[in-house]
Amino acid sequence: MGVFNYDYATNCNPIPPSEAALPTVTAEEFVKVSDKIPFHLEGICFDKTGSTMYFCSTDIGRVFRLDMATKKVEQIWADEGLRSFGLKRHPDGRLFVCCFGITRKPGIAILSSEGEELDFILEGHSLDDLIFAKDGSFYASEFTGNVYDRSGAVYHVSADGKTVTPFLQNLAAPNGVALSPDESILWVTEYDAGQILRVPISGAYTSTVYHTTGFHGPDSCEIDADGNLYVALTFQGRILILNRDGFPIGQILTPGREVGRNLIGTHATVRPGTKEVYISCSDDTTDSGSWILKSEGFAGACMDSYMYR
Repeated sequence: MGVFNYDYATNCNPIPPSEAALPTVTAEEFVKVSDKIPFHLEGICFDKTGSTMYFCSTDIGRVFRLDMATKKVEQIWADEGLRSFGLKRHPDGRLFVCCFGITRKPGIAILSSEGEELDFILEGHSLDDLIFAKDGSFYASEFTGNVYDRSGAVYHVSADGKTVTPFLQNLAAPNGVALSPDESILWVTEYDAGQILRVPISGAYTSTVYHTTGFHGPDSCEIDADGNLYVALTFQGRILILNRDGFPIGQILTPGREVGRNLIGTHATVRPGTKEVYISCSDDTTDSGSWILKSEGFAGACMDSYMYR
């Protein structure tokens, strides 16, 4: 008779058997952002050249800029009345920051490249992430609802920010959004339902292509030039990579995840001009702090994206 042998302390986040045989790499530490605990990072994005990274933290409204050559990190914006959960760079250099409210109402703060607040749109919507389409409009996820109250939604917003149209409704805390290279498919991660949705822009049908395993659901997501989708499984310390049809093809692990370190990986993005994948990662239970991690992806960044025009 077999004997069970499992030690939570040394393997608190086992990889599900269905994913254990996937091609797997472990990310390396690139730059430390903070020693504070908790201090969750989010929203990695780049300028067109890949020389500058922007990201945010979720404790308050806070945006950082990272010089990729010198590894210098500087805070360029802070607002204690908000919490920032997502960030995208417009091709004209403006930064669109998805915010929850503390003392201010939630919405999207639009900043200059130096961190000056220029505008605030979609006031009243608790938005988690956004992705630009090629016409300058964008899709944004409202991180509300749960499996008992599916009040979350994804909206399509016109380029001028004035027309807001529900695109996908009845969701349980939708989180990450990403467009396929040809913009025929919108990917949506549904955090509280633990699933990844593949949604044709035409509205023909919606497919649930994957259900995640374990506690906490899928977080932010991004694509590469081949249309592969990089999904952060936050609190699991790994990035699951799906192909354009939703089949798992690989995964990136955070260092020390098996013993509970660096579990809060929230966002993975491919750096323009490379196949390098950068991951925002934090730790709540040890002294690891908050890091930007570095790994390798399957393909380069999707340079057809509106962000890189």
